[in-house]
Amino acid sequence: MILNKNLVKGKKKTQKNLIYDVFQNFVDSSIAESRQEIKNVSSTYNFDISNGELKSGYGFKRLQMPTSSSNLDSEEVLALDGNEVYALWSFKWYSSLAKENRYYIVYYNDLNRLGFANLFNARPVALFAPTDFTSTPVGNKTRYNGDDAMVFSGDIDGLYLMTGNISRMYEDAPRVLSICWQFDKYFAITAGEQANLYYSDNKDITSWTAQTMKEITFDDDKGKLNKVMAFNDYVYVFRDFGITKISIYSTKNLFDVSGIYQCDSFIYPGTIASSGDKIYFLEGSGIYSFNGSSTTKINLECDDMLNKTQKHNASAVCFEGRYYLACRYNFDDGKVVGCENEEGYVNNVLFVLDLVSKKVNLLRGVDIKQLCVLNNPFKSKVVACFNGNNKSFIGELTMDGDVFEVSTSKEWTSVLSDLKEPEKLKKIEYLTIKSTTDCEVKIDSDREDKRIQVLGCEKLQKLSVNVLGREFKISFSTTSKDANISNVKLGYSIT
Repeated sequence: MILNKNLVKGKKKTQKNLIYDVFQNFVDSSIAESRQEIKNVSSTYNFDISNGELKSGYGFKRLQMPTSSSNLDSEEVLALDGNEVYALWSFKWYSSLAKENRYYIVYYNDLNRLGFANLFNARPVALFAPTDFTSTPVGNKTRYNGDDAMVFSGDIDGLYLMTGNISRMYEDAPRVLSICWQFDKYFAITAGEQANLYYSDNKDITSWTAQTMKEITFDDDKGKLNKVMAFNDYVYVFRDFGITKISIYSTKNLFDVSGIYQCDSFIYPGTIASSGDKIYFLEGSGIYSFNGSSTTKINLECDDMLNKTQKHNASAVCFEGRYYLACRYNFDDGKVVGCENEEGYVNNVLFVLDLVSKKVNLLRGVDIKQLCVLNNPFKSKVVACFNGNNKSFIGELTMDGDVFEVSTSKEWTSVLSDLKEPEKLKKIEYLTIKSTTDCEVKIDSDREDKRIQVLGCEKLQKLSVNVLGREFKISFSTTSKDANISNVKLGYSIT
């Protein structure tokens, strides 16, 4: 008996492939999630997603520095004073005796001391200077009698001066919160109401008095003064809700005060950082750049995340073309990562923004208290102090996927996509992947889900999937230190 072939034909099946050559594309908020490509990411952390692969991302280890500027390859961990580090500063001091710059890290600890260490010298013991502060002080770099200096001020305490030769508290000096030098004068914000800007041509800050300091008042509603900066030949004052520019007329001591930026959202003082010809800061609705005359919002694919972060304890620095921002974000995924296991954590995520490509990597699970840059001609680093279990450390930023010798949990999860065929039934049939370490691939659909355990291998692997549905999402996860996932391709059919 011969059957008619036309009677046994089934539905036509279309075969398609989806190649994962980019892992950086975040959710496009202007398009319904289901209509987006399954290559777009809805959540990612602790992977480096900058170049088409999923690799181990940022981490921290205990700060190590060379003991000589002539041998930068040999490093030692810094000996620290105290059991908790509250704040960090970098300090450059020119030694007239040695006729060279010397570079220090300075920190304030739980013993009410200012600890310090020469970054490029032998450090057999932890060095410190006792202080009379009742709370963590604010530190500023300045000059004193022609020397490099730092001044530290508390909310209700005096002013502590530190140079290469002097370490002393001045009880009657003004409590300086922010200071800069411009127009042959110091401009300073002092503790209290923070409503007026003070200036003086007296280079001895310790001798300033209310009678000798002059003030600039502001007749507007931009709020409290938080940071003053000398930038592009002018003085700029960053305030709660805007930026004010101070310029000087040809006649000395006559200033022009102009409000060049006003916003409805709060500018977070701890996030103001400069890089090249721009200053960057976090405002309520995102990250902004300021060039001295205009302010521009940086439109990022992860803006929705930034809008939902808790920012009052945020800290940021700029270093080598990147903006590093520590804050708090609710990932709302039911997972507990790193410091999220600790009760009362303050921050839990570090956003690393490439200022050229505008792409972002995230380090999740580290409670960063403050970021700082150790900038010098020999070996510069991004460093931090922490809340919680890591509070006794000063850490340096790494790219090995470890946080103080514990490998981070890494995850990349796509959007839930209909593969641009909303009405049709699809089957993801296979997956090709190259992963040098063990990882898990999870594929979910509106009908079923499947977990695939991938064993680390230097060769390309092709794995059977066979998951049916109309909408799908895919995730990759690993706790391996040296993760490297690439050459991912999904093969699926449409009926």
